[in-house]
Amino acid sequence: SFNVPYLGFYFHDTYQIRPRLTLDLGIREDFQVYPQPNANPAFPLTGQFPNQYQRIAPRFGFAWQPLEKTVVRGGFGMFYENFNGLNYRNAVVSNGLLSQQASVSVDYNPDLAPNQQIAVFPNQITDGSQFSAPDISLVDPHFHFPYILQGSLQIEREILPDTVVTMGTTWTHGVHLIASSAYDLNLNRPTGTTTFTLCSAGAADPGDCTGRSVVLPNLDAGLLTEGRLTSNFGQINALITPGLNNYNSLFAQGQRRFHHGLAFQTAYTFSKNLMSRGVDFNNQFDFRTTHAPYLLDQRHRLSIAGVYTPDFGSHLQEGPLRAALSNWTLSTVMQFASGRPYAALID
Repeated sequence: SFNVPYLGFYFHDTYQIRPRLTLDLGIREDFQVYPQPNANPAFPLTGQFPNQYQRIAPRFGFAWQPLEKTVVRGGFGMFYENFNGLNYRNAVVSNGLLSQQASVSVDYNPDLAPNQQIAVFPNQITDGSQFSAPDISLVDPHFHFPYILQGSLQIEREILPDTVVTMGTTWTHGVHLIASSAYDLNLNRPTGTTTFTLCSAGAADPGDCTGRSVVLPNLDAGLLTEGRLTSNFGQINALITPGLNNYNSLFAQGQRRFHHGLAFQTAYTFSKNLMSRGVDFNNQFDFRTTHAPYLLDQRHRLSIAGVYTPDFGSHLQEGPLRAALSNWTLSTVMQFASGRPYAALID
């Protein structure tokens, strides 16, 4: 059980420089205060958490009307992410001491009678030497809180009365994203390599494989060894934030307002979302192979919305019936999107 105080301070100003030009300026500073975890004297890094208190995040925006029925809008900002308490708990729950977390796996011995097994129901295991805590989990000393750089630019034009068309772009750049796998600080660099050669379809003999070749390190679990930092522990799994993410999009939007409270809106977005640098890695010694479409990538997205605000009670006199029939809004949204990337798991 732990508490995480959160503090935030911000300043924002909307300044109309000229009748057709408005600026939005702001800055934010917010931070969390995570407690320092219990330390293992044999490995002091287990007792630290790198709280980051200087998280100054500026942002600005503008709206400019160069022509009578045309508006250009844009903005840029920096936004810090909050650190999930679940990630903190998982990263500090094992510090290598039996007093904090330990485990034992007891198998049934078929050569012994049931009442001669190590664990005999309903008794408890009283021999503490049966338990072990060889592995450690912690937050990497170089951990950084994730943040996002986001920008947008769009132009709006009223092409007909009550009809507005918008064209624009939006992009985001995620920095220091948390890796989906833990980085083992105690893992020795693998030795030896394996050469993989592309074979043609139907090749039955290795000699028929004359395609492109690639040399990779041996990452077989049976060949990897611990002991890079210490021989007293096994895995020293650290939570790291090496990942990068880039999202770019172009969008077009149309809005049309009719009489009698009816309006329609349609928007199409073409985008590309890529992740890289260790968001999801299979070789902790080389993050260059981590570059692929993000799992939430959707290239095409179409949204259609309709809003109807009837005025049933406008012809009625003041009273309960007019109040019951007034101020209603009916709306519907339809969304169509392309599928997300297919990621195969290869044995």
